[in-house]
Amino acid sequence: MPRIRTCLPLLCLVLLAAAPGPDKPKAEDILDNYIKVTGGKEAHEKIKSLTAKGRVEAAAQGIKGQLALYFAAPNKLYELMDIPGLDKREQGYDGKVAWEKSTVTGARILTGEEKAATVREATLDADVNWRQLYQKAELAGEEAVNGKPAYKVIMTPNEGAPSTRFYDKESGLLVKSIETVTSAMGKITTEALISDYKKVNGVLFPHKIKQTALGQSADITFDSIEANTEIPKDRFDLPADVKKLAEKK
Repeated sequence: MPRIRTCLPLLCLVLLAAAPGPDKPKAEDILDNYIKVTGGKEAHEKIKSLTAKGRVEAAAQGIKGQLALYFAAPNKLYELMDIPGLDKREQGYDGKVAWEKSTVTGARILTGEEKAATVREATLDADVNWRQLYQKAELAGEEAVNGKPAYKVIMTPNEGAPSTRFYDKESGLLVKSIETVTSAMGKITTEALISDYKKVNGVLFPHKIKQTALGQSADITFDSIEANTEIPKDRFDLPADVKKLAEKK
């Protein structure tokens, strides 16, 4: 009995340390608050299509190109990044087939973790319904991003490697992410600094992203983001060479 009594204070300390305090919210609360501060669940769910066009630049390498993204609910995607003289890369998901096409690597059908990541990216309401795409979200403390404190949240998807997101403590906005992506080149860890939020149809979207991978960095600037505009139905059709690969599989 004396031994049990001496353990009780230690147990209480452990439980107190593990329990969320007033300044330590749950990861779920941080993610849900992000939806709130960016416009609210209702505003997010009203967006049924999204078109984003912009520029990508890697100043150190003298690289400049164009970027275009198209989304349609619930989970259709088409991406185009065109860097003249270097590469033209396309990626998409038509609701069934995930694919990638590049002037460097050719056309590929994406499977496994690559497909799962593409489906998550293509899901238009992924932030609102993150619980359907991720097994769990865990608060992993705080870390400064651009000199300001941010909550560090680790997201474990239903398939694939965990990603880490950083939400500014004051604004609640997503300001940084770290992901390990599976690609034709193997697994690559990418880091993105996210900024310049502007309202589009009542929802805040970031218009600037600074991405770093393999020691190289590039700046992405979106000149326009439009919601609920008409997107040609064939925008999400498989390219002919991709369609042939899909039929073989």
